[in-house]
Amino acid sequence: MKEVASEISYKKITSKIQDYDIKKGGIFSKDVVTFQIVSDEPGKLFKMRSYRTDEDFYELRRLMVIALPYVMVPPLPAKNLNSQDRKIPKR
Repeated sequence: MKEVASEISYKKITSKIQDYDIKKGGIFSKDVVTFQIVSDEPGKLFKMRSYRTDEDFYELRRLMVIALPYVMVPPLPAKNLNSQDRKIPKR
C-alpha cells in the first residue's frame, strides 16, 4: 500500500491490489489473470475499484520508464510462456 500526493490535486490516495481472479481461456486463448485495485481517498465515503490485467502493469511500467528517465522503476517478473509457445527441441 502506498500513499501518493498527486501533482494535480495534492490529495493523498491509497491504492492496493485487493483480490485477483483467473479466467480460463478457451481452446485457442490463454488464461487471463484480472486484479482488483481499490483506491481510497481520506474523507471520501466511497472507494474506487478498477480491474486490470497483468498486461496493464507491463504497459504502465513501460510508460513510467519513458516519462521518468531519472527515476528507478522496479522491474516486473518475467512473463511465463504458454505450453504452446515453447519449442520442442529436436531429439
